Amino acid sequence: MKIIIYEYQYKKIQKNLNELSENSSGVKELLKTVKETKGLLKYLKFPTHKALKEFILDGDIKDLTEIRKDIEEFFKKKEKK
Repeated sequence: MKIIIYEYQYKKIQKNLNELSENSSGVKELLKTVKETKGLLKYLKFPTHKALKEFILDGDIKDLTEIRKDIEEFFKKKEKK
């Protein structure tokens, strides 16, 4: 079976794959933020930093977006205190 995708679809897929890469600046920054922020890993409900990293790398762009939203929520709640 042959699958045909348009160039714009390919570019979007490629962008998402690059964003989920262990070497992407976004993933590196997210992991660094979690590691350096007391209570954030527990808030995200991950037992270890390694578990979070594996979840991100094995997941999809929706998972990464959801984690980013949760991190944003954490900091908003922290500001209100």
